[in-house]
Amino acid sequence: MSNETLRAEELGNKLLQSVKEMKAGNAARVSRVEPNEVAKALIEIAFRHPEVIREDLELKG
Repeated sequence: MSNETLRAEELGNKLLQSVKEMKAGNAARVSRVEPNEVAKALIEIAFRHPEVIREDLELKG
């Protein structure tokens, strides 16, 4: 991208176009992140006890 100054409308249009491209599967890049030990433990708990996740979501909803 050049150093041009974008107006708010131009920036909004570029962002909207980017979102449309991502939804269509045309992402510029895909990042894969390896979860740390704490995240792995939480994921395992969620798989073993999905009712806990549902209860939490219901309380927040």
